[in-house]
Amino acid sequence: MRQHADGTWPEYSQPHYDFLTSQHEGLKAYLDQFEIHFWDSISVASRLCWKWALGQPGSFSEKTGKQDTRGTYRIIGQDIVSWLTRVQHTKGKNIWVVGGLDEVKDEFSRPFWAPQIEGGKAGRELLGIFDQVISMVNMPTEDGKLYRAFVCHQDNPWKYPAKDRSGRLELLEPPHLGKLMVKLNGPRKDLYTYEMPQPAAESEAA
Repeated sequence: MRQHADGTWPEYSQPHYDFLTSQHEGLKAYLDQFEIHFWDSISVASRLCWKWALGQPGSFSEKTGKQDTRGTYRIIGQDIVSWLTRVQHTKGKNIWVVGGLDEVKDEFSRPFWAPQIEGGKAGRELLGIFDQVISMVNMPTEDGKLYRAFVCHQDNPWKYPAKDRSGRLELLEPPHLGKLMVKLNGPRKDLYTYEMPQPAAESEAA
């Protein structure tokens, strides 16, 4: 891994981490005590990244010198994907990254749900980066009542972003993050019992 021109190391790299912990006494011991890290939120991070990217050389046309947002989107996509990939390879930690969802339409005007992130590259690559992708949504029952649930499988009828690399989760799980982590880290699928309400067959999820 190469240093920057000013002698610093790329953010989220091992040399950068080693440098920071050498400069701040007790930082490593403080961080090591936490097994779970919760990043809230990727939606806000992408907006901050957008503001930063607007001032980078790649956001300006080489020919005219004017602002070119196509370059800005390229920078955002590369930077966020690089960040998330480094987070993914953190060893010995449970890392959760939260973000909002937007309802969008594809080229055939069919609605689906997508992560609320500036630019499309990071949102498209989330399913490939993370081990688990889970959407917490409101689901309607047959009598019209709403309840919260985690949607955990990529093949779901509501087109929510989801993925279960562990193979331990059902299509719908109760919205309890602690129990979900127990189930993900456990040896069996039946670590606890919970009777989930069944959604209405043909209705749209709220």
